[in-house]
Amino acid sequence: MYKLTRKSLVPCRSRCSRGFVHGLPAVGLVLTTLLVADSALMIGGALEGPGYSCLSAQERVGRQEEERLFLEARRAVNQEEFERAADLFATLRNVHASTRFDADSYYWEAFARFRLGDLPEALLLLETLTAGYDAAREDVRGIRGRLFTEVHDLRLRIRRQQAESGDPAATTEVLRESRAVLQRERADSAQRAYAAAVAAQRARADSVQRGYVAAVAAQRARADSAQRAYAAAAAAQRERSDSAQRVYAAAVAAQRARADSAQRASAAAVAAQRARADTARRAAVSAQVQSASAQRAAATALANRLQTGVVSSRRASFQLTRVESGLLYNSFRPREGCENESVQQSALTALLRLETDRMGDVRSALERTDECSINLRRQAVNWLARQDTEEAEQELIKVATSTPDSEVQKAAIMGLRRFVTIGSLRTLSEFARQSDDEDLRSAAIVALGRNRHEGAGEVLWQLFRDLNQQEGFRADVFTALGRRTDVHTESLISSYGLVGSEDLKISLLQTLGRRAGTGEEDVTNWLFDRALNQRESVKVRMAAISAWALGPTIDLVRVSESYESLEPDLKERVFYALYRQALPTSSDRAKAALAVDKMIELARLETDPKVRQQAISWLGNTESERAVQFLRELLQSARPDTVPKPRRPVR
Repeated sequence: MYKLTRKSLVPCRSRCSRGFVHGLPAVGLVLTTLLVADSALMIGGALEGPGYSCLSAQERVGRQEEERLFLEARRAVNQEEFERAADLFATLRNVHASTRFDADSYYWEAFARFRLGDLPEALLLLETLTAGYDAAREDVRGIRGRLFTEVHDLRLRIRRQQAESGDPAATTEVLRESRAVLQRERADSAQRAYAAAVAAQRARADSVQRGYVAAVAAQRARADSAQRAYAAAAAAQRERSDSAQRVYAAAVAAQRARADSAQRASAAAVAAQRARADTARRAAVSAQVQSASAQRAAATALANRLQTGVVSSRRASFQLTRVESGLLYNSFRPREGCENESVQQSALTALLRLETDRMGDVRSALERTDECSINLRRQAVNWLARQDTEEAEQELIKVATSTPDSEVQKAAIMGLRRFVTIGSLRTLSEFARQSDDEDLRSAAIVALGRNRHEGAGEVLWQLFRDLNQQEGFRADVFTALGRRTDVHTESLISSYGLVGSEDLKISLLQTLGRRAGTGEEDVTNWLFDRALNQRESVKVRMAAISAWALGPTIDLVRVSESYESLEPDLKERVFYALYRQALPTSSDRAKAALAVDKMIELARLETDPKVRQQAISWLGNTESERAVQFLRELLQSARPDTVPKPRRPVR
């Protein structure tokens, strides 16, 4: 997702990035929206920011050109012209002195490089963005910059792609992250359940309290009613007494004795009535007090039980390890004793953004020979590598062949990979064939592997077929060949017969594994045949099956047919390949279910305790219902050494 601000068009956080879900319809809708937004911006004119009306006419034109270049680069990203987009973002930083779009240009160029498959350079751009801009960092107070989440997600996607390409460290990190996400979701679910339970308990306590209040009110109402009845009875009794008194007064002396007797009887009756009323009232009040005490005790006990409940949740955290960018992509670390180094680099960056004699400034930086100028010269070399001009190419060749510092030489050699010319090819070929410095030779091999000139592949083939070269060097050459799109997989497979050492074979198999990871079925089948070849050493066969496991699909029928003939270590590799197919994050649920069934089938038949234990461990990580059912069957077995019989074969 994206948002349009008054200063720039920047990426914003999306919930989809947390779940690693990338739906094609949603992506299409987003791209369409961005194209409409970009068109509206181009029609409406420049994006006016604070203080825009105070700028001079020349400054306004500069800002409009800067914004136009940024929008053009963003449009190239939306149209999936990633190579052009990367060049435009780099040009934006080199041409214009304004820093309004610097952080965004680093991120989007890294995104474009990622989509082009240039993972090391994408990582380098993200490292530069994180090191130089607060928008991509998290401060000591935990406040994240506006690009922090997008930079983290893009870096994680690159790491996941490296894991899919066979990087063990990346695989471990991706698995650890998936488990951490699941643990956080479970902790959140437990927290929500606890909150719901507390709310229910509170509701029940409130209901009890309301019942208690209602009972007290009813008891008070009954007491008031009894009091009113007593008052009415007393009033009636007094009325009767007055009537008898009048009768007595009227009765003359003859009735005086009877009147006195009647008066004493009436007084006795009144006393008895009052005694009964007092007794009833005291009994009612006592019962009311006892009921109220019982209600308060029950409410207090319930509240105490609620207050003593404790729910704790563990929050799993992980931190991604720092990924080294690879050969020739080291960060510009400040050197001890060179206090003005960063200041000079910032000055060169500012000069390269201005419309000045930039080539002259670059040459002046390259002519320095002091120790504190190494990073400055490397910065100048990297600028030359992005110019795509004959003059820049000649300067790079001059630096590569005459500079005494090896770090600057390596940067120049890697910069020549961008120039598809005979001159650059000849220089790279000479370094690869004749240099005495192993680092420079390795840099030349990497550059030849990435150079699009058709002669670069021929040079690499000649170096690989030269049996006088060292095995490690030939392995690097074969890796570079494997990265070239103009080298067919059949040629790589046929080259396997030209090697004899075990280490070189393993290196070739790893390179072919990367081709298998792109979905080439022929190389996948060839790798499995190599793993079954008993004439190869166990170490080579293990490398072959590890490379085969990188493929996106697995022939389950062939796995079943060949499983019994494999050694225990190779069987573990087979279970790992099936486990990768059955991961909870797999997008193809049907394929994941078949992989789980095949793991269960082979685990039932396996007799080696170590292999079976490893298979059960991986089955538990799949979080599949079928795996849970199988694990419960193992717990309910009559004897620990009993191997359950398979229900039916899964093909």
